[in-house]
Amino acid sequence: MDYLQFLLSSLKLLGTGVAGYLINEYQNRIHPFIRILGIIGTIIRLTDLEKVDPKTIQWTKSHPLVPPIKEEDTISNINECRKSLNTYLSAKPELLPLFDEAIRELGHKQLTSFMRLLRNNTFETIFVRATYNKLIKIRSFTLPKHRSINYYKNKDYDGSVIIEFPQGNVIFGSNYDQYQYLFESHKPFLDSIAYLRFDYLISTLQVLKDLTDEFFQEAQVHFNHLDDISNNHSQWGILLFFANNSNSPILIDKIVTLKVIDKKTKAEFVEDCYLAVVKRDNTNKIESSYDVDSAIVLKGQESTEFLILTKNTQAKMDSGKSFRDAFDRGTSRATLNFTVEKKGLIKRSRIKLKNFSFVTRVFQL
Repeated sequence: MDYLQFLLSSLKLLGTGVAGYLINEYQNRIHPFIRILGIIGTIIRLTDLEKVDPKTIQWTKSHPLVPPIKEEDTISNINECRKSLNTYLSAKPELLPLFDEAIRELGHKQLTSFMRLLRNNTFETIFVRATYNKLIKIRSFTLPKHRSINYYKNKDYDGSVIIEFPQGNVIFGSNYDQYQYLFESHKPFLDSIAYLRFDYLISTLQVLKDLTDEFFQEAQVHFNHLDDISNNHSQWGILLFFANNSNSPILIDKIVTLKVIDKKTKAEFVEDCYLAVVKRDNTNKIESSYDVDSAIVLKGQESTEFLILTKNTQAKMDSGKSFRDAFDRGTSRATLNFTVEKKGLIKRSRIKLKNFSFVTRVFQL
């Protein structure tokens, strides 16, 4: 009887211990908090080399508005040229109609749209570089005694000129105080304003508009080529906040799987990814990232940020162009699959971040 009682007591204690262990395991199960902080598809390996179409090389070398690139250049230089062209092209919808409005109003001796044109940064850049490279020659004329509109150089605005229109001042140009030859080359244009030579202003704007329109057409062709190169060398990056809500340390494996479903075509894409730890500067901006060697370890109740990067660039993906199209449409859904480990009975778990919108959410690298 005593033996039976001992056995029952032992089993009861064992059952209590097992139950306690299982409860502890449940309480310390892997249940992280994950939040997406950003998604971009333009992370590039800046030091990669790529060959560029000879026509684009020749065009960038001969055109004063864009930085030149070489036959085989770094993705960094190619991307700088691409971004420069994109900046110009983004100004096209506003700038070309503004040229037309200014020319039309000047024909009626009105200055409102012309003043808006002078304040347009892209117009100023094109004007400065076109005159500097002698793509346009502004005619001079005999100056009357009295100006209708005054202008003067001002060092407080980077050597710009202040043009005192009746409707308000316009700040135009730069470095005129340092480069006298630049000021002299622009003086006929400024005099045309000062003495209200509407005929000279109209002819100058018409030539500049034709040059700008031609530039935009050529720039679009070469931008498309450079954009394809940049995209082919691009990876997708997803910035995550990851918090370990358990009391036990966990290990996040560096290999992650990204599954994307294109809602338009119903196509499915599966891409292997890897982790990269990010570092922020004292202004809280991401200043660098470095690849994870094997895994990320988080203590209990600890959190971190990291990047998930596609292993392949667009060019090396099986259907890279389709993947890019699915991303650019902004209607695709995606799922991330993590492998997370911890000590205990249940050592390994699959964590899924399901059905999130696979669309650009900008963050700075």
